[in-house]
Amino acid sequence: MQKNAQLKLPSDWINPSQQAVLQGYAGGEFAYLAQCPTEDAYRAELDVCGDALLKFLLLEISAREECESREEAVARIEIATRDLMSVTGYLRRAPDWREPR
Repeated sequence: MQKNAQLKLPSDWINPSQQAVLQGYAGGEFAYLAQCPTEDAYRAELDVCGDALLKFLLLEISAREECESREEAVARIEIATRDLMSVTGYLRRAPDWREPR
């Protein structure tokens, strides 16, 4: 696929960046979400998909969050990646623990 290839969008509530995430994330396991017949159905399926990171990614690059371009979507995910790397550092410095069984 070309670097800047246009994606054919299945709906008007999923932008090209969200479509790219759905196609590639977890090996395309959640690509079915793009085929939901209505926005309400998409939101309902997303709510029960069981993947909080996917939900975050799709929301962060959504029109609802005023993400208006691929460039902005990339920038937002880069910021989130840096934030997650910081959290990884905090966790490494935290005391070790285990849930009792």
